[in-house]
Amino acid sequence: MNDKFISVPLCTLSMHDNYKQLTNLIMDYGIVEFSKKDTWRGEIENYDEDTTDENFALWAFERVFNLKGVDGKTLINNHSIVEDHIRDFESLYGKDAYFRIGMSLLFDAYKGEFSEREFRVYIAIRSVLGANSKYSRITMDRISYRMYGCKSLEAFQESNITNSFSHKQIKNSINKLIDRNLIVSFTNRNRFTYYSTRLSLNELIEAVAMEVKKKKAKRPSNKEIQNKINELVNA
Repeated sequence: MNDKFISVPLCTLSMHDNYKQLTNLIMDYGIVEFSKKDTWRGEIENYDEDTTDENFALWAFERVFNLKGVDGKTLINNHSIVEDHIRDFESLYGKDAYFRIGMSLLFDAYKGEFSEREFRVYIAIRSVLGANSKYSRITMDRISYRMYGCKSLEAFQESNITNSFSHKQIKNSINKLIDRNLIVSFTNRNRFTYYSTRLSLNELIEAVAMEVKKKKAKRPSNKEIQNKINELVNA
């Protein structure tokens, strides 16, 4: 399969208890969304204004993502199920975060070759990174609620999810993602942990070092602080 990426709202992770069904819904939603793109539709020959969304969805499924065994009606129906869930979620918590995922990895998840916990942790990290960030500092707490499709702690608490994973379990999944070369991670001074899906470990360390250096340069020195205090006292 030539790897293609789809972009999906984070709240889809809160949809279904059945892991295989969840990945199937995410896959179908992402493919239908891709099939709506004017730039892609413009590349297709021999279609007219009567061509249905089902046709476009099925063509994307088969021609772009090289998958088989589904009909356009099923794709549209699954897309509608996810779309309704997204609409309900965003009516409560506002515009959702999105994550990008490669179709090959999503298909591995669908086949059970990528564990549910690793899948959820990976998506949680990607939802923070977004489409453009090269790296980001992400707390373990943030991963722990985003892996259930909740972009905020408030949404997670209101969801009444009881089977959440421990930080130790999440850390174990993070290590497995690193071993699979899906992410890189660096903890600065045993305090802040940074993640990236685009940089190498050395590049991430260098980027974090530059960020810390810039922050220190903007920070006033003790002498400058004392001078400011003296000015206020003597004013």
